[in-house]
Amino acid sequence: MRTAAGPMRDAPAFKLSDGALVSNQLAKLLASDSPYITRARAKAAEYSNSRGLLNSTMGAEAGEAAAIDAGGQIAAGDANAVLQGDLAQYGATSDFARDDNNFGREGALMAMQAGYDTAARREGFSFESGEAAADRGFKTSERLGSQAFTSSENLLDRTNRLDLQNLQEAGADRRQGAQFDFQRGEGALDRAFSRSEREAGQTFTSGENRANREFQSGENAADRTFRTGERVAGQEFAAGQNAADREFRTGERQAGQTFEAGERQADRDAREASDLRNRDTELFRTYMDARYRLETDPNLDQAGKDRAIDEMSNWFYNEALPAFAAGFTTPGAWPRMPRTPSAPAANDAGTGLTATNDLRDGTIAGGGGGP
Repeated sequence: MRTAAGPMRDAPAFKLSDGALVSNQLAKLLASDSPYITRARAKAAEYSNSRGLLNSTMGAEAGEAAAIDAGGQIAAGDANAVLQGDLAQYGATSDFARDDNNFGREGALMAMQAGYDTAARREGFSFESGEAAADRGFKTSERLGSQAFTSSENLLDRTNRLDLQNLQEAGADRRQGAQFDFQRGEGALDRAFSRSEREAGQTFTSGENRANREFQSGENAADRTFRTGERVAGQEFAAGQNAADREFRTGERQAGQTFEAGERQADRDAREASDLRNRDTELFRTYMDARYRLETDPNLDQAGKDRAIDEMSNWFYNEALPAFAAGFTTPGAWPRMPRTPSAPAANDAGTGLTATNDLRDGTIAGGGGGP
């Protein structure tokens, strides 16, 4: 079957392009010399300079954090576009190979069936023609033999009657009558022998013809059974190939769907993390803006500024921060209490914040927390 259908195309191997990976796209965007990260740093410097924080750690890290968060979304979109192109190309190649295999198998099956049908008709015509010719020859031979035998018998009867009449008329003696009787008996024996031989020959010929017909009929039945088996085997093979193709396409589709679902979940997780970091940054930016306005208020002396900053820090820590931390961040990542410069403390356990990185002295970098 495979020889008649020609060479079969194998299923193509799926090759994932480097650009279909979010990590590769993000690494390209965040390279130290890439135009994207260079522009993000420049904008962060401009923004920090406008607030008097050009050389602060908070300004630099906030700028790069915003660039990384935005770059993750851009990288995910670029990787998904490349992935969709890879999947479309693979699907087209796989469908073409399947259709080409199906076309070859169907063409081979049609050609084999047509050849079987033609050969069967040809053999049937030849057998029927030979049988008809044999029947006609046998019937003709039987008729001619019967006519010859009847004619011979009639001739002998007429001869015997004529001899008997001549003997009777001539007054032949008993010896001549005995001779005549002997000859007549011999003739009867000859005729009986000839009749027996003829009947035996006819019986033998008839038996041979019947045996030949039965043999030919058995051969034809065996040929038909063989051709039927070949056709059924070919159909079962084609059905098995089609089932294998369908299972292969189903597996490929499910694998692609699983991969895409994982990519989408990763994108959602990345966006959620980015949103939480943005909320932390925005909250800290609000506090720093308020603090900056107090520190630059010309209507307050230094003692008044310190009291106002302490009151705002206490309110921010006791009122605003708990509500925000309960919904969006990890509370343990924020400072315990605002401190004054006269009462420094050791590092907060598990927070990574120093005694100077708290709400009182205003040097927390990047918002001080987040998941």
